[in-house]
Amino acid sequence: IKCIVRCYKLISGLKVNFHKSNFGVLGSKDIQVLRFAVVLNFKVLHFLFRYLDIPIRDNPRKSTMWRLILDKIKNKLALWKNKFISNCAPLYFISFFKMPKKVVNNIIKIQ
Repeated sequence: IKCIVRCYKLISGLKVNFHKSNFGVLGSKDIQVLRFAVVLNFKVLHFLFRYLDIPIRDNPRKSTMWRLILDKIKNKLALWKNKFISNCAPLYFISFFKMPKKVVNNIIKIQ
């Protein structure tokens, strides 16, 4: 893997900072991930993490993953009393993952 990253560096001209890089594998044992991270000199990436302020978890179809976005909607409605709520955040979020029907129904109930 480190060889692939170095090839990427040579081809793209971009420098990869191994000290800031993370390594993680979905569905694998922590000891295996730790072993690879030590060899690659990467930090271990734990799930749940955020990428572009989107929570990334092992299964986007579980409604528990959507709890954070539902909480954000509830907080905005409570603060702005449903007048100035931005629809961008939910749309941006669902552009990455298909929202389960249960979550859609919860959002409708909140409104």
